[in-house]
Amino acid sequence: MRQAIASLCFVLTYGLLSVQAAVPLVHIGQGPRPTIDGRLDEAGWRDCARVFPFVENMGKGLAQVQTQVWLYYDAQALYLAFECDEPALEEIVADHTVRDRDVWRDDCVEVFIQIPDDITVYHILVNSEGLTSDSKFGNYGWDPKLDIAPRSDVGTSGWGIEMAIPWSEFEETPKPGDAWRINFTRQRKVEFERSAWNATYGTFNNATRFGTVVFAKTPVVQRVLEVAPPVLGANHARIQLDLSPGMKAQLAGAGGPAIGIGRTTEPVDLMYPVGLCGDEVVLTAQVDQEPIWRAVFPCGVGDARALEEIGRALEAMQGTPARLGADHPLRAPLSMAVAQAQEAEGNLRQALEQSVAQDRSLDVETFQALNEAVKTASAQLNRMRWMLWTKNNWANVGRTEFPVDLEEIEEIEVTSLVNEYEHANIVISNLANVPLRLRADLSDLQWRRADETIRFAGVLPELFVADWQDVVKGPTVADPLLPLGAAGRLDIPAGESRQLWLTLPAVDLPPGRYECVLSLDPIGQRQIRGSLPGKTVTIALDIQPLRIATSPDFAVYNWDYASNEAYARDLYEHKVTFFLAPTAIPTPKFDAQGNALGEIDYTGYDRLLRMKLKYAKKAGGQILFAYGILESFHESIGKKYGFEYRSDAWDRAFRLAYTSWLAHLKALGMDYDDFCVQVWDEALLEELDYTVEGCKLLREIDPRVRLVMDGCQTVADVKRIDPYIDVWIPSLDFLLKSKDRDALLKTYHDLGEPVYCYTCSVNMKSQSPYDYHRLKPWKAASLGMDGVCFWAYNSWRGDPWDDYDGAPSSGTFYADCGVVYAGLGGPVTSRRWEASRQGIEDWQIIRMTKRLADGTPDEKRLDARIEKAVRAVVENPGKLELAQQHRVDLICMGTQLAAREPLRIVDCQSTSAKRKLRVTFSTNRPAEARLFYRLVGTDDWETRSLAMARNHKAEVTLPPEAEADWFVLAWDQAGRVTFERDTSR
Repeated sequence: MRQAIASLCFVLTYGLLSVQAAVPLVHIGQGPRPTIDGRLDEAGWRDCARVFPFVENMGKGLAQVQTQVWLYYDAQALYLAFECDEPALEEIVADHTVRDRDVWRDDCVEVFIQIPDDITVYHILVNSEGLTSDSKFGNYGWDPKLDIAPRSDVGTSGWGIEMAIPWSEFEETPKPGDAWRINFTRQRKVEFERSAWNATYGTFNNATRFGTVVFAKTPVVQRVLEVAPPVLGANHARIQLDLSPGMKAQLAGAGGPAIGIGRTTEPVDLMYPVGLCGDEVVLTAQVDQEPIWRAVFPCGVGDARALEEIGRALEAMQGTPARLGADHPLRAPLSMAVAQAQEAEGNLRQALEQSVAQDRSLDVETFQALNEAVKTASAQLNRMRWMLWTKNNWANVGRTEFPVDLEEIEEIEVTSLVNEYEHANIVISNLANVPLRLRADLSDLQWRRADETIRFAGVLPELFVADWQDVVKGPTVADPLLPLGAAGRLDIPAGESRQLWLTLPAVDLPPGRYECVLSLDPIGQRQIRGSLPGKTVTIALDIQPLRIATSPDFAVYNWDYASNEAYARDLYEHKVTFFLAPTAIPTPKFDAQGNALGEIDYTGYDRLLRMKLKYAKKAGGQILFAYGILESFHESIGKKYGFEYRSDAWDRAFRLAYTSWLAHLKALGMDYDDFCVQVWDEALLEELDYTVEGCKLLREIDPRVRLVMDGCQTVADVKRIDPYIDVWIPSLDFLLKSKDRDALLKTYHDLGEPVYCYTCSVNMKSQSPYDYHRLKPWKAASLGMDGVCFWAYNSWRGDPWDDYDGAPSSGTFYADCGVVYAGLGGPVTSRRWEASRQGIEDWQIIRMTKRLADGTPDEKRLDARIEKAVRAVVENPGKLELAQQHRVDLICMGTQLAAREPLRIVDCQSTSAKRKLRVTFSTNRPAEARLFYRLVGTDDWETRSLAMARNHKAEVTLPPEAEADWFVLAWDQAGRVTFERDTSR
């Protein structure tokens, strides 16, 4: 639909004259009340204002069959007379006889009125017999007292109506000088032509397109208005206006020369140019810059809006090349594009100027060639106004960073495993000097197969926008990932970029190629018609026939301070298996000898512990009681009561609290395999002595509790406390940098106990998402570790969104130490947190590929290849692409190995009877499975999970008379995947 905004003719000066639609305007005068008898023989009709010509309502040109309206007013009413030309008078339709009952199906004329400062639209429709249909804002209960008579003085050339509309039917009466919005329309049934005083380009009741009627004391009478179908260049209209005595006006077509007129009875020849826009011609008479008459009619010369569009494009890109700087690679191509656009604009403008100066029309072929060049240059410039590109997921993106070339991305390829998270990003750069407002939309994932395309309704990537953080150390980083939201709205200021982050769905989908389309459409653009072109990017997801486990088979710790289930769930979804709980255990009050005074209250403690335990069991992991049970007790209870470390009172109090706590864990259903206990946090020197002495007591009380030690111990320190420690968590940085690295690693591995590693940086936001977060599991793998630990998940020093509000401690300023941000009721993720999960999944792929290689004839060669890949990644932390390249290589190796002994589904059968769908099948080795089914004719898939077994049976209830499509997906413990599709349809 054409928009109700500025539609101006060719102007010789650059720029837009108005952003409001030009509508016709008429000054009507006062006169005596006529007798409504169908004859216009009173004096009031002779000198009243008239409006014509009528135009085809969709803007195709002047109406083929014309209509005129006479009108004037007095203090009681508005007086109207329609004269409708009709060459086929005998064929007009006037079948209806009941007011308000489908009168619009007859040949009819209509009046639409809107009072200033009121949205109400009054509508009066009259057929050739004088029958009306009246409504007030669509309510047909409004029945105004109208005086109407069919015209008897028109003769055989047409038909007409004379009518009076009393002001008493409206909320107010117009005063001289008031202006109301009014339109006059006609429905001609003979050739189904709909015409109007001003085209509404759609429904007649579009008040924004009504003309303007000014209630004056004396009218401006339009006697003659003759125009030919407009052509490009110079055009002529023959116009006669009767003005009040002494009045002088300037008459002009938009962009053309003005002619002075006075009270005259002679028509004048007016030249007006056409060329800038193809919608409407605007002719205006003005007195002291105020319009007293205006005619608007369709231009009808085709698409001639290119100069307007290129003008806006040049205006938006003004100054952009210079703003980029002399060395920026985009400066030269953008400068060339601007120069080409200016040249194309100048050529067309010059041709139009010459045609007007010479008072001739512009040759159509010449215009089309020049206009096409302008449109091409404009389209090129508009495409450059905002660019789509991408960058390595883990590389920082600057707020004002632009692409290095003009090659836009149209497709992003992502390789994934079944049940894996994967990421992609699109950087949107607004090169223009005006803001860019976009709406993003995603289609559902579609499974592309050779013989069909299967849509998964509601399965689509999550969209985030990277936000910037100023950090204590390092440059500003694009770190928080803000959910884009249901509206998909994205605003990009002038001269800035935004990174749109996509997290692809972690669901059990069959292997194969999937696609979805990201659409980015500009909204709210100030355009005469249309808007900036939208852009799309296809996201292609290639799922390989291996399945990654939801939770890894190695330990993943994250020192967390999760206070509600949203944070615990987020930890689980990011592959954490060991959940942190404090070792500051509940205690009673004590006397001076360490005896208990009263009971222990576990109420508050249990709420957090139960929540963490639920997710630890779901992940197949444990609870880690962290920060040192000996240290915590000594720092709180020992110092509070003045107990010396390992004194009789200290031991007595600790033994009572520790024993009670272990019993309470047992009462909660926890076994010794469900938890482990850190004894002292990073114990060194004197603290190591405390640790050894305290561990003796721990072993004495209950030797079955698994004890944990972290820190940067030497070989001698490790051997000294080894008799008491079951799980080791050395510092990864210390292991990598220690001069005794090899000896330490050998010592740890010779102990035969689980060895994990951790890192601890106090300036986490400034750490590389790639090196510090994604490569941490790769480094753990290179050292032969059994797990990896991250510090910290949400150790915030004030507001996590402000890196500068950390409270000083002993003169030291602390930045926030977390990978998530506080949101409304839950965490907001970050690029660093997503890099951590990606690294964990990388390690899962490394281990999966190695297991598939075990026992094969070329096991040693494949192991060496895996080790070489890990080493190459770890030794080149500055090459951000290496981890992804070797990850894909490992996936390819794994799929080839899996194909040697593939998992197969055999004897798969289905029956559907009595509203039951039953699917049975077997696998050639024990496997888990999932049944996907959907009702025929829908895209919504439901699922049923099937436990590890060889023989499987699934049964689901269907609605009455319903039939279902289905497929089964199965995977074994090694990660091999297969699926079976229902082929009965």
